[in-house]
Amino acid sequence: MPGKYWTQEEEKKLLDMFAGGSRAEEIAETLGRRPGAVKQKMKRLGLLVVEKPRGRTTTRAILPADLFTHEQVLKILAGAMSHSHDLNLDMVEINRLNTLG
Repeated sequence: MPGKYWTQEEEKKLLDMFAGGSRAEEIAETLGRRPGAVKQKMKRLGLLVVEKPRGRTTTRAILPADLFTHEQVLKILAGAMSHSHDLNLDMVEINRLNTLG
């Protein structure tokens, strides 16, 4: 069942609040609408809608300062692979290195 129609004044208020950095929930409260209805209208107007993921994400994790970069890890791996025959490694260990490379 569709909700009530948007007036030009409501659309203008939505655009103004969005331009001012208001979140959909704040706009919904001001306009007396549900947050989902505001987000849907924002999408129809072509506005960028960014939603935060629910729950914990790994992007907020604090990484140790001494963590290797991808380039450092690849250099170490390449060095280990090139010297694998010199180190008297058995075939299982050599295959593990080759799998990683």
